[in-house]
Amino acid sequence: MTIFDQTLHPLPLALLRNLDAHGVKYASFTGSISNGVEQQIVAAVTGKRIRVLAGTIAHDGAGSLLAEWRSGTGGPSTLLGPMFVVSTVPHWSLNECSFGHFHTVAGEALILKNTGALARTVHLFITYTEVG
Repeated sequence: MTIFDQTLHPLPLALLRNLDAHGVKYASFTGSISNGVEQQIVAAVTGKRIRVLAGTIAHDGAGSLLAEWRSGTGGPSTLLGPMFVVSTVPHWSLNECSFGHFHTVAGEALILKNTGALARTVHLFITYTEVG
């Protein structure tokens, strides 16, 4: 796992190392996501939900990123919450929440979908846990 530069995620590295001892996992993604494309961030785990505890997203800064967190297995995915906008200030974050902000359906992957009109280069880092 690669930990991003400290400016790209809200959690201090000492806290990240401590969370590692409690079953907390990390996922990162850097790449372009085209309009309407669903990018898998965390693969499905049989019988487990992926619960997001914290995270941050930055994009290339050329306009806004309109995105949704979704749960899916390769077919139509399920919306996990409202669409969020990362505007011309190209940074969005979820502060650490030990209970989690949202989770997938059991056995489904965590997906980020770009619902905006343009492709965006995205830098993403999340902490999550797998729950039964």
